[in-house]
Amino acid sequence: MSENNSSAASSAIGLLTLLTVVFVVLKLCHVIDWSWWWVLSPIWIEIVLELIFLIVVIIVKYHALKHSRERFINHMEQLKQERNAIIEKQKKL
Repeated sequence: MSENNSSAASSAIGLLTLLTVVFVVLKLCHVIDWSWWWVLSPIWIEIVLELIFLIVVIIVKYHALKHSRERFINHMEQLKQERNAIIEKQKKL
């Protein structure tokens, strides 16, 4: 199954690279009269999509870490209260 995922990813990257090469060739052969910004747009689009993906991953990881830290702190407080209760019981004996 991992082969399917990696081949799909590589074909997507290959498609953007091929599209960029086609645009550059068409521009150099004067078939299209586009700005170089548009000719190289597949590269920029790929970079922007990767940055968006990276930002989303960072946000999700941050929230997961924050939630995990809060759970840990709550758990430690609960353990502290249980320890104090045991110590109080031992003092009464």
